[in-house]
Amino acid sequence: MALRKQELHRTKLLFGLSIISASLIAGAYWFQYVEGLHPCTLCLWQRWPHYLVCVLGILAFTALRPSFLLILAMMMMYLTGGIGMYHAGVELGIFAGPGGCTASFDDLPLAEGLQSLLDTSPVRCDEVVWSFLGLSMAAWNGLISILAGSVAMLLYRRN
Repeated sequence: MALRKQELHRTKLLFGLSIISASLIAGAYWFQYVEGLHPCTLCLWQRWPHYLVCVLGILAFTALRPSFLLILAMMMMYLTGGIGMYHAGVELGIFAGPGGCTASFDDLPLAEGLQSLLDTSPVRCDEVVWSFLGLSMAAWNGLISILAGSVAMLLYRRN
């Protein structure tokens, strides 16, 4: 009986993480399709772990032991949070962004500079296109995801 209660608790935790991920994805789609803020490469990378967490949340109701799925979901929350923090660092100029995400023509011959321009996404990863309370969308994703993963880990260990 205690094992079943523990597994039900973990299923609820996993479902809660999937709701948070679905909300963050919904917000990203709102900004993309309603507000017209198109995502850069790093923005798209941040979405993939959220998609997986949503799928894991659905699978939690069919799994005999959702503990493994919950651990995987927590890892995905930390992964997307890490990508979000890296992206925020790129926006602040702390880190260099991926090659196809930022355009730099410093010390490049003209032909290489033109090729870099052709290879660069029209939406740059190193520009903040929206912020709230001084934090970009990438930073908010990082904070919310890491916080959600940490709270889930604390609640997982408590039971």
